[in-house]
Amino acid sequence: LLVTLPAFVLPFATELLAPMSLSRLTVWVSVIELLMFVRVFNEGQVLSPFKVIVKTLANASGQLVSFAVAMVGCISVFAGVHMQLFGAFHESYGSFEPPFARVF
Repeated sequence: LLVTLPAFVLPFATELLAPMSLSRLTVWVSVIELLMFVRVFNEGQVLSPFKVIVKTLANASGQLVSFAVAMVGCISVFAGVHMQLFGAFHESYGSFEPPFARVF
C-alpha cells in the first residue's frame, strides 16, 4: 500500500499542481517511474514467470545500489561543474536544479 498508492496518486498530483519548470518535472517523472518500478518488483514476487527476474534483481541489488550511489555522486559533481561553467552565460543555470536535470 505504501508503494501502490503513491504510484497512482503522484502522476495526477503532478498534473494538478501549478505549472512547474522542466527540470523539476524531470525529477518528478523520475521519482514516479522509480515508484512504479518498485511496485512491479513487489508484484513480480507473486507472478510465477517473473520470479527468476525478481531473484536476479534481488541478488544484484547490492551492486546496483553501489552503482547508483556512485552515479549520483558523479552526476552531482558534473552538475556543479556545469553550473560553474554555464551559469555566467545563462541565468537559469544559477541554481542547482536545471544543471542537475540536464546532466541527469
